[in-house]
Parts: sequence; C-alpha cells; structure tokens
Amino acid sequence: MGLFYGFIHTPEGVEDPFRPYLALIARLTGGTLRLLGYTATVDGTTVSAPEFSVEIVRGCDAMEPMAAFIAAVLASPVPFWLKVPGILTGLTALLVINLVRIVSLFFVGLYWRSAFDTIHLDVWQAAFIVLAIAFWAVWVQWATRERRERADELP
Repeated sequence: MGLFYGFIHTPEGVEDPFRPYLALIARLTGGTLRLLGYTATVDGTTVSAPEFSVEIVRGCDAMEPMAAFIAAVLASPVPFWLKVPGILTGLTALLVINLVRIVSLFFVGLYWRSAFDTIHLDVWQAAFIVLAIAFWAVWVQWATRERRERADELP
C-alpha cells in the first residue's frame, strides 16, 4: 500500500496515467447504459444523458480497494502460486462491481438526485471497502483449505 500511495501522490501519478483507464470506465458505463435502453454519450471521461451527466474521476476507479485487496493477498502467508488466481479473480470481481456501482449511481442521479451524494460518498464507498475485505476473506478460506484439511486429519 505504501508503494501505491507513494505513486498516486506524486505529480506523475495524480491524474494523467489514469486518464485512459478512466476513459475506459466511462466507455463501459456508456455501453452498459445503452444496452439497458438509455441514451448515453461518452466524451472522454464524461457519461451524459439528456437529463444527467457524470464524470469519471480518480476515486471512481476502484483503485484504492483493489490496491488494498492486492496488498492483503500478497501479505497473506500462503504460497505465491495461490495468490495469482486470487488476485486475478478478486480484481475482476471488483472491476465488475465498480461498473455496477457507477451505472447505479447514474440511475440515482437520473431518478433520485437528492440522494446522489449520500449514495455515492457514504453507501457505495463503504460497501466497496467491505466487499474488498470480504473477497480477501473468501480467498483466504480457499487458499488455506488444504492446510485446514490436513490439520483436521491429525490426531
């Protein structure tokens, strides 16, 4: 986590390296909204509908929960070869949930604008941290199952 925070708080890490990733999130959000039948356009990192628009900025990228998840997996005392599938699966799940989060926030902005800040800042941020921890806990159970099974077999 120190390396992650050290990088993102340097002048080089603040925004520019993440802009293509943020634009990708915006394109995925716009595509998802269009699949759901909504008129959505994407311009860089902004997703717009006639009634509402949202800009995908640092913090909307799920980078901190993903970094915390990776750090927790790497710090766990299990063989490295068990960490790789955990990291890949956990990151994929967190990326998908982040897309769900952004799409849901778009709907909140469209239909319940007065609740947008609360849902965005209080509900989803806390939920995302809890989900990252839960994914790590599930991975730990999977990665240590053989060790627990062997311990259960000892007299």
